[in-house]
Amino acid sequence: MKKLSLFVVALLAIFMIFASATNTTPATGRVGYMAPNLSFESDGLQHSLQQFKGEYVLLTLWSTVEPVSRIQNKQYHDLCQGNEDITHISINLDRSEAVWEATLKADRVAPTLQAHCDADAREKLERPWHLDESLDTYLIGPDGIIVAINPTAEQLANLAS
Repeated sequence: MKKLSLFVVALLAIFMIFASATNTTPATGRVGYMAPNLSFESDGLQHSLQQFKGEYVLLTLWSTVEPVSRIQNKQYHDLCQGNEDITHISINLDRSEAVWEATLKADRVAPTLQAHCDADAREKLERPWHLDESLDTYLIGPDGIIVAINPTAEQLANLAS
């Protein structure tokens, strides 16, 4: 009976060691955590954050009703133009797709990797990306970990080094 008890304890200990070795980092919109997956459609193609693993991604979540986020979208778009080290993905969360389209034209932002989220898609993003707090831009590393929130131009320039 003692041997069976010791065997069970040893087996549980081994199981605990292997279970703790797996990546248990939750996906959340916070620095140091795995970026939650995000799917979107742009230029008639379906995209996902997963397909950009292995490269730096700058993900901007923005709305015209939050002017700071709109300005950031334009600034980050311009910073990433011609920079092959960073892929800029922009997700608009306005209620109206027509407002989003007009804003892109007014801001002279190319529609590549720009997407509009409807209310249902926004609901799915709210919790993992903490949209109740603010709309931000996330710098996601090649490993899928969030490196910075609202990174500076200097931080982005240092990625090319």
